[in-house]
Amino acid sequence: MRQQDVERIHRDHEIILGLITRIKAECTQNDSVQNCNTCQPNLRMVCRGNIEQLIKSFVEVTLKHNLIE
Repeated sequence: MRQQDVERIHRDHEIILGLITRIKAECTQNDSVQNCNTCQPNLRMVCRGNIEQLIKSFVEVTLKHNLIE
């Protein structure tokens, strides 16, 4: 495996871990609610849309990463 491939894999890992952190941090109500269903509807809609986008990005990066590895 070439050095640049190894560097790319490490970069991908950092991006993937960053996306996981962003997904977890998306909920601003995690101290007051136990799950998304108990959140206020207006917050839930915004949060859900943001989380869906982040998950789509996560899946896309993961699939591309798996092709390299």
